[in-house]
Amino acid sequence: MVQTDDHTIKKPTAKPVMQAKGDGLYIRRRGSSASWVFRFQAAGRRQDIYLGVETAFTHREAKEVVREMHRALARGENPKAVLNRNTAPRTVAEAIDGFVEAAAPGWRSKTERKHTENQLRSRLKDLLKRPIAQVGRDDILPILEAAAPSPSVYRRLLYRTRAVFLREHALKHIDRQPVEWDALRYIIRPAVKAVKHHPAVSWRNAPVVWRNLAHRITPAANCLKLLILTGVRSGEARGASWQEFDLERALWTIPEPRTKAGKELVVPLSRQVMNMLEIIPRARSVLLFPGRTGKPLTDMGLLKEQRLLDKVANVHGWRSSFRDWGSENEKDPVLLELSLGHAVGGAVERAYARSNLVELRRPLMQSWADHITGAR
Repeated sequence: MVQTDDHTIKKPTAKPVMQAKGDGLYIRRRGSSASWVFRFQAAGRRQDIYLGVETAFTHREAKEVVREMHRALARGENPKAVLNRNTAPRTVAEAIDGFVEAAAPGWRSKTERKHTENQLRSRLKDLLKRPIAQVGRDDILPILEAAAPSPSVYRRLLYRTRAVFLREHALKHIDRQPVEWDALRYIIRPAVKAVKHHPAVSWRNAPVVWRNLAHRITPAANCLKLLILTGVRSGEARGASWQEFDLERALWTIPEPRTKAGKELVVPLSRQVMNMLEIIPRARSVLLFPGRTGKPLTDMGLLKEQRLLDKVANVHGWRSSFRDWGSENEKDPVLLELSLGHAVGGAVERAYARSNLVELRRPLMQSWADHITGAR
């Protein structure tokens, strides 16, 4: 409200926006607040029932409440009574479903949802029907301990299980955590997995391998050539589309969703890459290297091409070849790391150093391409 000398003027309030979610379920948004609403017709007029704030239910849970209200209406009952009934205790399975549905929109990969759900349901299979409020330390510790021999499995399981219980506590479905999550490092010690480096072609021997590849013109061979000359990852090369290339400026811009770091990567293109792009046939697909079905080539397709050149080294190893070549030829380590799409420096340093140094990297990538192809 605004006070003036003569009278008080009310500020106009923002009109709520109703977003339909189907079957009479809506999200009502006003400013920064949002809530679930059930809208229906009764006695010839429209009625709304407030279900709760948006964070209190997942979409799936809200739809289930609305289905119950429709059943109540069909029986001639007051649908509001559904909210006041004594519901069955929330199970671990319901908690997992709620977490997956709430978290999935933020995951980069579509398969992450499937992997998360499968791991939680398989590892916690004996607890799925248990009320989550009754799950305690003695239930969780054996499950985590069983995963400890595999560090990567344990790390993912711990993160996901912890997230499920933290969410349930935030929604007030439980009033305590089954274990002190931060203290688990002193109780469970996952096996230490030896670091295995990707087998790589020696940078000194790379020109010889390239000569065996240069005459091949299959999509997989061309894709491998692009990967070798640019130092990008397999998925970044296999998913390359024509619209990502600026041929006038000799730049390849890989968008955020396609990079491992989740950050746009700009790759300066050498003369060799530009020459290759000129002769690659443009298929109907937007992809540079479409497979037989029009979809991107598979990792295995690229590996088969690599195996024709070297029986030991793998595709990812070319990034190591590039990095070793740079180190042993006294190239700038910052430029090398940026060319590989790696983060350089600490968080504060990265916050200020926002340039991708693309023009400084151009001579570096040209020098690498010259070494690989034997150009002078």
